[in-house]
Amino acid sequence: MARPTKTITALVCAVVLGACGSSTQRHGAAARVRDHATTAGDVMTRVRGPLPARAVALSVTGHGADDTIDALAATGTTWRGSVTLRIDVRIPRQNGSYGSTEDATGCFRYTFAYPRTSDWGKPHEIACGNRHAIDLTHPPLPAGVDSATERSVQAAVDRLAPDRRSDPTALRAALRSAVGPDYTIEGGTQGSGAFVWVRYGDQCLSVDTTTANAKVSPPRHGNDCFGG
Repeated sequence: MARPTKTITALVCAVVLGACGSSTQRHGAAARVRDHATTAGDVMTRVRGPLPARAVALSVTGHGADDTIDALAATGTTWRGSVTLRIDVRIPRQNGSYGSTEDATGCFRYTFAYPRTSDWGKPHEIACGNRHAIDLTHPPLPAGVDSATERSVQAAVDRLAPDRRSDPTALRAALRSAVGPDYTIEGGTQGSGAFVWVRYGDQCLSVDTTTANAKVSPPRHGNDCFGG
């Protein structure tokens, strides 16, 4: 399976390769596996808002200077989900013969919750077993909450009958069908209608409905998505 490298973004490249590379001369292969596991957890939990677990797994998988990271599982989001990674490290032996390497492998499970728990993004070592790496790229991940998302949401709201668009359960179901499984949709009753957020990472839009009116906000980002 073709896998992306850690140069998916400049930020991830700098964090993963820089942080892990700093231990190159100080640790053996097994210790570096643990270092990479910790750094991967830091990278996957860098964004405050909810991202699909497979999106954050994709940001840390691939080949680095001394390691290969594969995802064995990715479910849910960084607000309610988990990722399992296999980390293989291979380094030249300091006092070995030419071409000799020291190898180590470890598998780690990361759990995510919102509000954050004490082990949010922390690696828990598990047995690797015989599981194979999964393909994180299909179906393609969305670009985020953008104008296309807004149009899809507006169309979904417009198709609902007035009594259903003011029902938070019906509204959430319609939006889920419109934007797909990689967005986080949350909300509930507000006054005589419903208020629902559509989130992807630190990007969002909101839907405010009653039986008489329906308002879809333009895309927002950062503090505007968290009440700041």
